[in-house]
Amino acid sequence: IKTKLAITASKIAVLCFITASSGTVATPPEPVKRELSRLFRRFANLARYSINFVTLVSMQILVVEDEKRIADLLARTLHEEGHQAVVSGNGREGLAIALSSRFDVIVLDVMLPGMDGFSVVRKLRESRNQTPVLMLTARDAAADVVSGLDSGADDYLAKPFPLEVLLARLRAISRRGDAPRSACLEIGAVKLDPASRSVTRAGEVVNLTPREYKLLELLMRNRGRAV
Repeated sequence: IKTKLAITASKIAVLCFITASSGTVATPPEPVKRELSRLFRRFANLARYSINFVTLVSMQILVVEDEKRIADLLARTLHEEGHQAVVSGNGREGLAIALSSRFDVIVLDVMLPGMDGFSVVRKLRESRNQTPVLMLTARDAAADVVSGLDSGADDYLAKPFPLEVLLARLRAISRRGDAPRSACLEIGAVKLDPASRSVTRAGEVVNLTPREYKLLELLMRNRGRAV
């Protein structure tokens, strides 16, 4: 981060010098104004991160995404943020990598060749691998979200998504670590058991239709978030 701060500051200084030398300080050309604005924003962001530098942790992240453009973008963004990224474009290969190496977080697409994302995360959990998983999906339909979370994923993100949101989600689920997960969801007096697909309130069974159950589970898993 310190190096990036220095490089960005140098670029700002060079642009300012060129502008001053050309005699256009009062009214710099529009492209120069845009570039200076971008550099100042980047400098401010880097400065903000450097203040909390001691709290930043470099993560080892596995990205399983078969769309090369997205995979390259994710890998580049993660590297710029100081993380290490390993990329796989095949579900079966991604599963093998996840089981053979230790990762802090796994970014997992749903639609993959070889093995879909739901199967990958399910086999990870069956192997007692509790690495946090963020699933990427082209759709945010309730059924898809519930399927991913029931398979063992920790969070989901529908494409397209802002990179800032992706990074925030990764930081959030990485803080959970690989601690054992509770099988049941509880909010107040309501308790939902995904294994038996049962719901109780204050100890009494609540009968729900399949659709009502899926919606309740979706809301409970995303407490405090708009869904």
